[in-house]
Amino acid sequence: MLNRRFYFAWIIGAIAMYSAFYCWHGLILTDFSRVNFPKPLFLSFTAITYLLISFLVYKVFELKLWDAISKNLFTKAVFTGLTVGFLLFVVTSVLGISFSARFSFTHFVTDCIWQIIEQSIGGIVVAFCHIHVYSPELEEEAVKK
Repeated sequence: MLNRRFYFAWIIGAIAMYSAFYCWHGLILTDFSRVNFPKPLFLSFTAITYLLISFLVYKVFELKLWDAISKNLFTKAVFTGLTVGFLLFVVTSVLGISFSARFSFTHFVTDCIWQIIEQSIGGIVVAFCHIHVYSPELEEEAVKK
């Protein structure tokens, strides 16, 4: 598990999802203006959160369940993003974590779709790392089998 491919996928996936988050909430929607505590602290906690989300995306991507659905890494990445994105949306909705004080059906659906897109970006990065990052430990394991 702890090999070069894991670390690259984990860190690059977290950076990609964090960047998407920052662009969407910080630049497009300007939600950061509503944050009630110091922005550096908020962005630091968010970075830690995205490291955890990226770890989750990596672990879900690695599930053998996806091999039964498809061997295509891109398809696995999209299913991973859909699954993790929807689960995170459900958790944040139940806990009431949102930038908006108002609630509308449009906001609800848009938030759900954005979570899925954001985590799909992470899943695609993980798939890309699986294709392009060489890990000698994994090659040795494959030869032993």
